[in-house]
Amino acid sequence: MGRQLAAFIEMRRMPIEVIAFSREKRGFATPARNGRNEKIDVLLNLGSPNEVVARQGGRLADDALSSWSECFLMAVRQSSPARCIHVSTFHIFGSPQGLVNESVALSAGNAYGDIHLKCLKYVEEICLKEGVSLTTVIPTNIYGTVSAELKPRSDLIINFALEKILKREILQLSSDGRGLRDFLWIEDVLDALCRFIVRLHFQSNEMFIVASERTLSVRDALSSLFQVFGKGAFDKWCKWGTKTDMVVPFTVSSGKLRSLTGGWNPKMVAEAAQAQKMIFI
Repeated sequence: MGRQLAAFIEMRRMPIEVIAFSREKRGFATPARNGRNEKIDVLLNLGSPNEVVARQGGRLADDALSSWSECFLMAVRQSSPARCIHVSTFHIFGSPQGLVNESVALSAGNAYGDIHLKCLKYVEEICLKEGVSLTTVIPTNIYGTVSAELKPRSDLIINFALEKILKREILQLSSDGRGLRDFLWIEDVLDALCRFIVRLHFQSNEMFIVASERTLSVRDALSSLFQVFGKGAFDKWCKWGTKTDMVVPFTVSSGKLRSLTGGWNPKMVAEAAQAQKMIFI
């Protein structure tokens, strides 16, 4: 998501300078304008172990967590930030049901949620020890891209469907598509992150959910996508699998975010699909 954020900031001409941390170089890239690193105002952590690694588990996941922990600690000590924004995942709420907001207890329902709970605990410990104010941001199911040059993750369902639509290929899925998700367009989560970055004052250890607040089945979300791109008969191009998705009704609230940052208004899947169509076609 780091490259998406940098591109978004440049496109919007925001007064934010992004300085990336390099795992290979074990440090921050040096800003060219002055030949030295400046104290960083906000450290944004987007580099926690990803879902593919987490689900493989075992030694690979342990090594990824250890490597990330080392890099995070180096980044904090090299930059001495006043604030840290840690981006986690909705999977730390386990199997959601009913109304989900920041007061719901955290509970890992799978390997990905488990590794992110470990990341969050480590971030909290380091920020407390180093005197850094921490804000945790929890987005729901992110999809899309801000630029055709930045290919979105194809292992995410709407991105995978978009790729098939653009190639005019049959979309074959493993499940029946009845499962419910809160789908969040990439520009909406990036917009929220930028609002967090420029805001000066937070209570330490605050948590914010970033969600569209509209729960859809995968089937309905993909139907909206097909309609926007005008591919033709939905049932002709989309083939559903035999795996039965568990359907547990839930809704997600971003009320805390809305009250903090007036004007943040996430798009529905159909609206976001129109924006994606302008990027790719």
